[in-house]
Amino acid sequence: MSYKPKKANKSNQAHELYETEEIEEIEENEENEENEENDENDENEENEENEENDDLDENYENAKVYEVNKINKINKVNKVNKNTSYQNIKYCRYIYLWALLYLFNVVNFSPCFSLLVIVLFEIYSHISKNNKIKNFSSKFLYIMLVDIFLLLLIFIKSKKLFFSENVLFFIYFNIILIVYYKTNIVVLNINIKNDDQLYKNENYFNYLKRVYNLNYIEYFSITSGGLIIIAFINFIISKIYYLFSKLLSIFNN
Repeated sequence: MSYKPKKANKSNQAHELYETEEIEEIEENEENEENEENDENDENEENEENEENDDLDENYENAKVYEVNKINKINKVNKVNKNTSYQNIKYCRYIYLWALLYLFNVVNFSPCFSLLVIVLFEIYSHISKNNKIKNFSSKFLYIMLVDIFLLLLIFIKSKKLFFSENVLFFIYFNIILIVYYKTNIVVLNINIKNDDQLYKNENYFNYLKRVYNLNYIEYFSITSGGLIIIAFINFIISKIYYLFSKLLSIFNN
């Protein structure tokens, strides 16, 4: 009677061992399947990430191409002719040269009134656009400092505004725009605003290099031509005034 239970126990132990091994094998298979699935998911995620990076690179390249095309397109639009852009013929370019000629005593009348209007207008336009001075670009601040410094030098030499001379030069400038450059002050201002928006992040020295890349012979000729005309008009007016005062003195005597 004691032999049979021992046999049954051995049989049960063998069965349990077989089940344990089977369970371990199943768990091992499940673990292998899970690892394979994780590997496959990791591979898929890596492929998706690579595809996403490729898309980002492609979008970045497309954005760069678009920006370059945009700049080229605007640069073509912002040119008066093949060699001259609208920035080259901005009114203040001629005023700066006039100011230097006045400070070195080449001419006896200054662009004081024009320069004062330019400074006030630029400050107003930037405040209305940027709301606060701290939002001004460094390029604009440098431009303003140079303009104010030049205006102070002119004021130190003479506090006279030379209003009539400045009005005459502005009329002359508009005639040059229409007759020589085949444009007008409205079109000029629109293109300058587009140019300022396009290059809003450039620094002051890159700005100087870009806007003063001009035809200097043309630049000096136009400026000096206007100043000579104004000087001649002043001479004629002074002679007329002198003759008129002489006639008055004769009649009074």
